[in-house]
Amino acid sequence: MVSQGLLFVWPDENGWEKATTSKPPILPSDFEDPESTTVTIQRDLFYRYDTLMENVSDPSHIEFAHHKMLDRYEQHTLKCSSCKGAYNAFQTLQKVLIAATVVLCATTALPSEMLLRAVLGGGRL
Repeated sequence: MVSQGLLFVWPDENGWEKATTSKPPILPSDFEDPESTTVTIQRDLFYRYDTLMENVSDPSHIEFAHHKMLDRYEQHTLKCSSCKGAYNAFQTLQKVLIAATVVLCATTALPSEMLLRAVLGGGRL
């Protein structure tokens, strides 16, 4: 189902029936205002939907699976002396991919998919 330019998916065997019998989700009017922008973040996750839902929707997951690993109010840096080479390789790969994306978008007129939206105290930025 498409509503206000967004695609909504029901990822189960009854998805088509649910989509055709449901009212389309209505987003705040800010999403239709041409002066507003929207944040779109995408990341490919290579695991099954049921694993994602189990981890995301289980309120005890963090406390149980990651007990005392991180303080929720502090910023953390994980230190791993054996990982320095892999970290540097990842940083280099990330820069190469960003550069390739910029070149691809510039030469093919594709949008960069980078959007920003902030609403503060009723005003827009």
